[in-house]
Amino acid sequence: MIWTLVVLHVLLLGAESSSRGGRTVTFHRTQQDFGRVQARVRPGRDTSGSSGSTRPVHGPPFTSCRTPLTPVEHKVLDDNTHETGFNGDDGSYVILTWVGDGTGVVLVLSTFSAPIDSFIEGGSSRLYRSTDYAKSFHDISHRINNTFIREEFGVSVGPGSSVILTADV
Repeated sequence: MIWTLVVLHVLLLGAESSSRGGRTVTFHRTQQDFGRVQARVRPGRDTSGSSGSTRPVHGPPFTSCRTPLTPVEHKVLDDNTHETGFNGDDGSYVILTWVGDGTGVVLVLSTFSAPIDSFIEGGSSRLYRSTDYAKSFHDISHRINNTFIREEFGVSVGPGSSVILTADV
C-alpha cells in the first residue's frame, strides 16, 4: 500500500482574520444505526454534582445550566440553529472540521470505516464545504477526485488556508 498525503488548499473567501486555530470533531454511525426506522431516544447525562465521582480524562465534569432562558433568548437560539441533511450520503464516519477562527469555513468529510466498502460499492469519501459557519454546505468531492480518505487520519488543519487529508491510493 502506498500512503499519499493529499493536500487540499481551501480558499478562504472574504476572510479578514488570519487566525489559524482549527477544531475537529468526529461522529460515528454503526451499521445498526442504518437499519433503524424509529427515532432513538438519547440517554440523559448524569448532572449530579456528587463529590465522590471521578473526573473524566477528557475534561471537567458536565454542569448543567440551571438558569431558564427568556423568550428573547429562545428566539435568538431558534434563529441561529441550522440543520443540514446530506442526502444520498451513506458514509459511516462524519468528520467535522472548523478551519479557523473568524473564517466561517467548516469542512465535513463523510467516509467509510474500511476501504473495502468503497471498492465493493464503487463509493468514495465525500467532502462538503461551508463558508457561512455551517449554515449551508456544498459538495466539493471533485476537489479530491472522489478519493477514499481514511477515517483513521481524518482531516488535519494545515498551515495557512489548507487542510491535510490522508488518502489510500
